[in-house]
Amino acid sequence: MPEPEYPLPQSHTPKPGRRRWARWLLPLVIWMGLMAAYGEWAFRRAVTAQVAGMHRNLDVLLPALESAITRYQDFPYAVARDRLAWDFLADAQNVHLQDKFDPYLQDVNRRLGTELLVLLDVKGEVVASSNWQSRLNQAPENYSDRPEFKQARAGRLGLSYAVDARTGLAGLHIAQPVQNGDTVIGVMVLTVRLDAVQSAWRQRGSPVVLADDLGVVFLSSEPDWLYTTTEPLGADVVQQLNASRQYGKSRTFAPIPWRVKRDKADGHYEVSTTIQGVERDFLALDTRLGQWPWTLIQISDVATTKGERWSAITSATLASGFVLFAAMYLRQREKRFRELRSAREQLEQRVRERTKDLEEEVSFRKAMEDSLLVGVRARDLEGHVIYVNPAICEMTGYRADELLGRLPPYPYWHPDETEKHWADNRADLSGRAGLTGYESRFRHRDGHDVFTMIYTTPLIDAAGTHKGWMSSVVDITAQKRAEEQQRQHVEQMQRAGRLASLGEMASTLAHEINQPLMAMASFASAARVYSEQNKPIQLVESLDSIKAQALRARTIIDRIRLAAKQQTPGFQPCDLHAVVTNVLALMRFDLRQRKARVLVHYADPLPHVHADRVMLEQVVMNLIVNGLQAMQATPVAKRVVDIRVGADATLVWIRVADNGTGIAPEIASQLFQAFFTTKPDGLGLGLKICRTILEGHGGRLEFENKPQGGTIFTAYLPIAP
Repeated sequence: MPEPEYPLPQSHTPKPGRRRWARWLLPLVIWMGLMAAYGEWAFRRAVTAQVAGMHRNLDVLLPALESAITRYQDFPYAVARDRLAWDFLADAQNVHLQDKFDPYLQDVNRRLGTELLVLLDVKGEVVASSNWQSRLNQAPENYSDRPEFKQARAGRLGLSYAVDARTGLAGLHIAQPVQNGDTVIGVMVLTVRLDAVQSAWRQRGSPVVLADDLGVVFLSSEPDWLYTTTEPLGADVVQQLNASRQYGKSRTFAPIPWRVKRDKADGHYEVSTTIQGVERDFLALDTRLGQWPWTLIQISDVATTKGERWSAITSATLASGFVLFAAMYLRQREKRFRELRSAREQLEQRVRERTKDLEEEVSFRKAMEDSLLVGVRARDLEGHVIYVNPAICEMTGYRADELLGRLPPYPYWHPDETEKHWADNRADLSGRAGLTGYESRFRHRDGHDVFTMIYTTPLIDAAGTHKGWMSSVVDITAQKRAEEQQRQHVEQMQRAGRLASLGEMASTLAHEINQPLMAMASFASAARVYSEQNKPIQLVESLDSIKAQALRARTIIDRIRLAAKQQTPGFQPCDLHAVVTNVLALMRFDLRQRKARVLVHYADPLPHVHADRVMLEQVVMNLIVNGLQAMQATPVAKRVVDIRVGADATLVWIRVADNGTGIAPEIASQLFQAFFTTKPDGLGLGLKICRTILEGHGGRLEFENKPQGGTIFTAYLPIAP
């Protein structure tokens, strides 16, 4: 009986095509994961860069906002310190004071360019304002519920943003207390519009909003977002805001029309909103303002940032495809190169063996020619160029193939010296060129001039035949340039000396005439005050003083002109008592302004000196002015200038002492140098001029520091014979 046949088991070996797909599937999955991770990394990096850019924008937004807020906050304090405000609050029913103070506030408000300036009593009632004319026809106003009033009423700066209930105009309200001692007797409120800040925000293109501590948006580059809230407010909070009328009447304070799509992270988050009818995604950044309870919110379009993800994936895909293709190409190319390399190496070996000696000779000659800094030019008997080395090419800017075979005129001949070039060429070709060489100017291909020295000798071949001429060309441009620079330097030094003399004369005139001009300005200010106070006697005295200072300025100019002409000034016997007295009379208004006193002590008897009176008064005035300027930071009670005038056997001396800061040891040696000064607006000529004047009178000027603080300057003059 035959055995039954059973089918053989089928093999489960995968087909070759399936094996290839299985081999590529895992790398493909890994590659796709890497591309996705790279895209997400690029997106996060773009977000980080965008947030960093928004932080950099704060360097522009915050200073502009702070400037708009703080530039006016001290003005209410300055007005509140006015004595007229105290008097008016003490007697608010005084019609005479009312008629003076209302126009005063109106004038201050107009000069500041602000919206409104009002004075409130302690109950918040308006007692004076810059809009007093329109206030006459309106019901009384009360600021007692305003936060800025409450803050100022407590004795500190009040600041809030609010909408005026009558005009509907929004602005920043800055309040400063009016204090009599430690008692608050009123409040001065200044209203400033911030429209310029909003306009600047609108021009930026990206929305910017400013919200208060409740989240109410009171400044916005998008007008539709004004008086919305960043977070929903409770009904009681809305009721309180409407009751205070801080932002007007009957506001709904609806949430700002955007949807937060991603939670906050490091202060930034993603929102979606509709602007100009188009819904867009933005990146928002909140910044708390440290000085004020406000939050600045920047919003930047995130569409470009999201596109970075797909741009990164696309570029990475293209780059990886290129790398894969390049790898396959290089693999095939390398195989072909190995075959060609073997054949080429065999051929090159045979060529190297045959040309080794020739290469060594050519290399040696080439190295020798290239190392020469001197140009070498060879010409035949007719003037054809038959050889040039690299140095010649460097000097002229022409390649060797552009010069070889050329006849005169050569392309590097200077057009301004064509006749000289022809003469030198004839001398070279006839053998008449001097052994010491000659100077020639070339025109480089790029247009600049090259100065050279050319030495020419006959070119003789191995058989002794004269074949042409060999010339050595040396570049002397640097030497020529150095000689020209030396000449220009000498001229500049001479000119600088003349300018320095002229500058010193001009600076001396400016310094000397400055004090009479300052005195004239002080007397003019005093005359105006006396005129307003109806004091004719003092007015006439001030006008006479102005005239005297004008004559004094004219005298100083005449003295400097005489000095410039090397003429001797007018010396005469001078009484130092009269000199000091006249200077103090000229400076009495300046002394009152600086709140300083002068103590004068004269020796008895006091001999005369032979001097130029105007110059001597200038020295005394300079020393007093220096003492006053040194005591700017000294308490008023100690602002005393002590002047002592005395004499010994041969000299008369004037000592001027102050209670200032003294002179530091490190600058003592430079004190009398011209143009040295420690003052930001000084010329550094005052003490230099004083010392020069005294030395011109046969005297000297010395100084020393006081042990208790301050400086003593002593001027010594010889006694008149």
